[in-house]
Amino acid sequence: MTLKEFIEKYSSTLTRRIEESLTPVYNPLVPEGVEEYEEKMPSLLRKPFPVQAEIIKGLSKALYRAGRRHLFLVGEMGTGKTMVSLGVVAMSPKPMRTLVVCPTHLVEKWKRETRETIPDVEVIDLSGRDAVTILDGLRQVNGKPQNHQVYVISKERAKLGYGWRAAAVMTKRSKFPRCPDCGEIAMHRDAYLTMEALSKKKYTCKCGSPLWQADRKLRRFAPAEFIKKYLKGYFDLVIIDEVHDYKAGDSLQGDAMGKLLAHSKRSICLTGTLNGGYADDLFYLLYRTEPQKIKGDGYEYRQVERWLSSFGTIEEIRKIEEKDSYYGRTKKKGVITKKKPGVSPLVIGRYLLDKSAFIRLADVIDGLPPYEETVITIPMAEDLAVLYCDLEGKLRDAIARYHTRVLGAMLQSLLSYPDSCVLYGENIEIKDAGV
Repeated sequence: MTLKEFIEKYSSTLTRRIEESLTPVYNPLVPEGVEEYEEKMPSLLRKPFPVQAEIIKGLSKALYRAGRRHLFLVGEMGTGKTMVSLGVVAMSPKPMRTLVVCPTHLVEKWKRETRETIPDVEVIDLSGRDAVTILDGLRQVNGKPQNHQVYVISKERAKLGYGWRAAAVMTKRSKFPRCPDCGEIAMHRDAYLTMEALSKKKYTCKCGSPLWQADRKLRRFAPAEFIKKYLKGYFDLVIIDEVHDYKAGDSLQGDAMGKLLAHSKRSICLTGTLNGGYADDLFYLLYRTEPQKIKGDGYEYRQVERWLSSFGTIEEIRKIEEKDSYYGRTKKKGVITKKKPGVSPLVIGRYLLDKSAFIRLADVIDGLPPYEETVITIPMAEDLAVLYCDLEGKLRDAIARYHTRVLGAMLQSLLSYPDSCVLYGENIEIKDAGV
């Protein structure tokens, strides 16, 4: 029996067993515990499509009733992830403060859609140079907001802080840098440190004093670091857009994501491609959302190789080379380890299913207006047509002289000329390598 025949024959039995084994937070077929969200849904300034509305109810129930702190919303481009996440904000029992972290080119989109979705919302832009000044002013704000407040910041602005440089003392008697506090020679373990080494990595002296300091060339404070130190718990919800960009373990934006999630009450992570095909794409994302669970399973932050060996695919290439040494024949063994595409389904069941909602473009296609493309040809103006034919004749002569070497230039010139004839000159340089 083939796999297709097996699924067709036992699909009903498999479906029933899955429903018995899994207990979803929200089942659209049995809508329980979402009555208040159904009442609030008409208050949205934009009406969500039916499937979007069900996703909003499910995420809202998970956040506000089931005690889920960090959720993932995975959907294809065009499914309305922005609309859904803002709808979840509007479903909150009380007005709350929300921080949206998104790519720079999407800041204006988030601000616009927020005003178009949530009634009486206050939108605050944190993507400017005065972001830290605004955040510092929020330290003096007491009490809960009267209306929903949505703060929008770009991920580039959130992660960038001040520069740094080495902090050490050089003396005439010693060529090695010394600690500015205790005066001892700067060392790392049992090795002396040079100024070149101190300029590449942040070291700490044995006395505990840092051997680096802020560079005064650029005075700024990373907003993510500021929120971690001075605004713990200020934001009720953090929305991370395009969260797959934060999958690296040592990136600045990944570090910023970890700080924001650790010091906020709840979060929703949006993405269209949660996994890029490798198991370690999920490791740091899951670690930053649920570090206790990952640590409890025995995976420390730097043990991504162990995670790969458990849930990924690793290829080992063993090389054995024989060579003649001075005293006899020897064998040299070498092992090359490479990660390969592949993720174990255990990751989905253990770490993602209880905190994720998935939406496809096919789920919302029925609610979209009809769409079709029609090509309409527009004839060129008479004076433009004369110039176009003149250019075409010159290019034909060029092809007769230089053959196919100028065919690409001819095609591109004739295609772009009707739209850009006033922007560029008509002199086309033909480079002949043989001349």
